[in-house]
Amino acid sequence: MKKKGFTLIELVVAVAISSILIVAIGLVLSTNIGISNQAYLNEKSYKQAAYAMTYIEDKINSAYKITEIKNRDNCNFYLFKEDRSYEVKDKGLAGPKYKKVYSKYRFYTKNLVDKTILLIETENEFGAKTGIGYNRVADLEDISLYYDRENEMINISINQTNKFSSFEGAIRVDKKLVSDE
Repeated sequence: MKKKGFTLIELVVAVAISSILIVAIGLVLSTNIGISNQAYLNEKSYKQAAYAMTYIEDKINSAYKITEIKNRDNCNFYLFKEDRSYEVKDKGLAGPKYKKVYSKYRFYTKNLVDKTILLIETENEFGAKTGIGYNRVADLEDISLYYDRENEMINISINQTNKFSSFEGAIRVDKKLVSDE
């Protein structure tokens, strides 16, 4: 009478084949996760650079004047924008009076351990008071904003490790430059 079951050799072969299959599946999954993570980082880098470029273009195009700054590393200009008017409290006999509110913008970078962030400094004027605020625009690796007085252009260069996330552009500002600081 023959006993039903597996021999030791059959069990060892089955375990070896199973181990090989498990290792192969693990390598495929690990590779897929690595590719997904890299694709995510590339997409994030591209979106940060594209957003920064669009944001900078919008601020430059909406500015009514530009003031060149001497001795600045990555941004050699201020932008001025007329935001809105507000009613002055002393209305007088002629009715309400309105005062224009202007904002002054300057881009700059701050280097952190693993990245560089693009910030915008905003200075708002409200009557006799002035408020300064700082907003984070994007996480970038390298950016340069340079006002070229001779050609009346602002050159923008955003460099990322991922070559598809790097942008260069120039915006003609014509006669918006009014003075130096």
